[in-house]
Amino acid sequence: MADNRRDAWDKSLSWTHDERAQRRAREIAAKLLRTRPRQPFSKVASSCRFLTADIAPRVVGWLSCWIGEQLAETLTEGWPYRRATSSWAGGEHNIEVTLGPEPEAACESTRVWSSNGKWSGTNSDATLCITPRCYEALGNGVVVGGLVTLDCEEVAPREYRATWAEQAKGFQLKAVAGWIIRGYHVVAPSLEMAQRKADKARRDRLATLQVDKLKLGQVDLQHIYVTRADSLRAGNCSAGTSSFINAHSDVLGGKTRIRADELLRLADDVYTRATVLRAVARTLAEGRLDGYRLTEEAREASS
Repeated sequence: MADNRRDAWDKSLSWTHDERAQRRAREIAAKLLRTRPRQPFSKVASSCRFLTADIAPRVVGWLSCWIGEQLAETLTEGWPYRRATSSWAGGEHNIEVTLGPEPEAACESTRVWSSNGKWSGTNSDATLCITPRCYEALGNGVVVGGLVTLDCEEVAPREYRATWAEQAKGFQLKAVAGWIIRGYHVVAPSLEMAQRKADKARRDRLATLQVDKLKLGQVDLQHIYVTRADSLRAGNCSAGTSSFINAHSDVLGGKTRIRADELLRLADDVYTRATVLRAVARTLAEGRLDGYRLTEEAREASS
């Protein structure tokens, strides 16, 4: 009987303890992503007493791996910072996202050559470390106000103590600590001061939106020039504005203003359009209408 059992024994199922633990951890992680997709890490922490000491960290490892790949795929579709755009050689942009306790952001460029060795170009590689609590607070929506959130702790509804990534020199990124108040990034020593700055920005944004009755399509945007101050007066945060300028340094570098139509070709979103609207309002308020081709309807709306 013993010899028969030995003969029937399938050696492919003779896993080591490490292999069994990895398989079990993978199964638990997959189940958590199905049943608790927004708070998988918190569930692991609350269930530690039911998991052995070697299983819990493996579960966290699988969660971090899968969620990191998911976030990297999401960010690739809408990377808000500078990236390689070479056409003859290079032009590849790679993003690696990990989940860990310390928020970090970095991006480097590498010079590459075409297959015939005649043309050179640039590839860019970004690495981000996002905290588990940031993922549980924002899910895949870690891009807030045009900046990637690396860490956040909710202090009030839609208000966070946070760390985010900003564009630095060239392709480089830097992590900046501050507050996110209802989508507005602000660096301030206290929550109260951050709330005051955010309230002012929100009032500026509402005032800017009143100019929307001008209808951008009725204004010749080739004769409207936009400045950094217009972005701030439109309610956009200083961090996001600076990061946008640095991300498009190949076009905006060294300029103090840019034509509105050129700006909208770089990005046509709510933040950019609000900036253009503010520039339109400023131009009209200054009375500099010579050379501006406005329709009668637009003139009446601005009066």
